[in-house]
Amino acid sequence: MARNNTIETAERAVNRYTRALHNGASPGRADGDVDQQAGNYRRASQRASLRATQIKQAAYAHGITPMQVLAYVNYGFHLDRLVRHHGGKTLCLRAQEAVQRWLGYGLRRDVLEAIARDVFTLDLGQSDCPSARNGGAR
Repeated sequence: MARNNTIETAERAVNRYTRALHNGASPGRADGDVDQQAGNYRRASQRASLRATQIKQAAYAHGITPMQVLAYVNYGFHLDRLVRHHGGKTLCLRAQEAVQRWLGYGLRRDVLEAIARDVFTLDLGQSDCPSARNGGAR
């Protein structure tokens, strides 16, 4: 049920964005292909909504309260950007640095590592992060 809600929420955002593009209230693509731009926005919105759901589920599985979950979602989106832009050893090192950064905000190491492992298939407990070579993200 949560998945349908996130997709519906993303779809409402896409519809607002598409209307803004057609009305000229939002900058369009240089080639003027508003439909392709809206499609890209739709895919990105749905992906972000579904990723947030996965991250929340992983956090809740470790006893994180709804009041605390936003910080873990932000960490998850940080990892998501890393997974999309890096691979291999670089991804592993950047992900380990992200854990250190978010520990500074008072987040729990076990939950951060579980999100990396369960949502992004990154095993940060190993020094060479062998699973990070496959690019992460399920």
